Amino acid sequence: MTYGPLCSVMRILALPCALAVMVYTGLLLNDLQPVPLWRLRWIPALFLASSLAAGAACMVLCSSLPDEGHRRRAPLERRYALVDLGLALAEALFAAAFVSSLLHGALSAQSLDSLFEWGAGQALFCGGFLVCGIAIPLAGDVLVLIRRSGAYATWLVALFCLIGCFCLRLAMATAGIHIGV
Repeated sequence: MTYGPLCSVMRILALPCALAVMVYTGLLLNDLQPVPLWRLRWIPALFLASSLAAGAACMVLCSSLPDEGHRRRAPLERRYALVDLGLALAEALFAAAFVSSLLHGALSAQSLDSLFEWGAGQALFCGGFLVCGIAIPLAGDVLVLIRRSGAYATWLVALFCLIGCFCLRLAMATAGIHIGV
């Protein structure tokens, strides 16, 4: 199916626009002063990596629902697992830098208090984002690559990735609730 030159131009313009939207949330939070946690320099990078992972997961969920034709998509699932593995590693790197700046930075006591104020933020960040959004997708991607597990495993990895992305955003929003932002 041929879409024409307008569609090609739209595709070229879509990437920078999408990247701007991904980073925007992190930059917006970064500029809000009442919540010390949101001023950490790793927030925009963490949101960018998380958004890219969520976008890839949405593509998988929309394009590779398990069905009888899943054998034809095996090469695509392997490529997705490689891309997602890279994105999960980037998320892990930025999450480690974020947590390190929390623990060793000037804002450490205030930031940790704001993130883990009620325990809900701690559960969302540690259990939801770090475990569901990073650890499980990393392990799942490795299994898909090693064992060629197929459509169901790829689909589950994408689902856990989206859960983790949601938990990251909810944990960051929860960090500002007790301050009244």
